Amino acid sequence: MRRLLALALLPIVLPAGGCLLGPNYESPKLEAPASYPQPATTGATIANLPWWEVYQDPALQELIRIAIAENQDLGIAIWRIEEARARYGVTRADQFPSFTYQGSAARVNPSNELGSGPIGPANDFALGLGVAWEVDLWGKLRRLTE
Repeated sequence: MRRLLALALLPIVLPAGGCLLGPNYESPKLEAPASYPQPATTGATIANLPWWEVYQDPALQELIRIAIAENQDLGIAIWRIEEARARYGVTRADQFPSFTYQGSAARVNPSNELGSGPIGPANDFALGLGVAWEVDLWGKLRRLTE
């Protein structure tokens, strides 16, 4: 009965797998000029000066000072990149089936409830296998990896 139901639903489910929500991701096109209109300057540049003083907003200047003071650790930046890679890996792994297994062994001594005399100890073994997979009908997991 279950096989018949699965076969009946198959023509409905398979075409829906191609339906994705949202447009496909396309990286932006960056065009670098062949040459720059002004030659590079030598000596003191705005990069060597307190450039945030160009902005006349004291609140913005304070935020820029805080950002410069707090973001000078290259190690933190590397760990943030590693964190982003790990999050991508977890999201990507959700697109594939997951397999689980479980095993147990026990020695049991059942009670003499039937009154037929001592039964004695017995061994009890169990082995379980499992497969789980989320069918990505609407492309949620594929869009997350983009």
